[in-house]
Amino acid sequence: MKKPTYKGKELLPLSVIDAARDGDSQAVDQVLRYYEGFVAKKLR
Repeated sequence: MKKPTYKGKELLPLSVIDAARDGDSQAVDQVLRYYEGFVAKKLR
């Protein structure tokens, strides 16, 4: 099965988002790295 994408970028699995919400530090790091470019662009 093909992994879901948005504008050509692979989406984070919901399991990672749930784990981050529950406080898993590795999952939080994954989420932050995923959105790093977006945050940097918005802070300019």
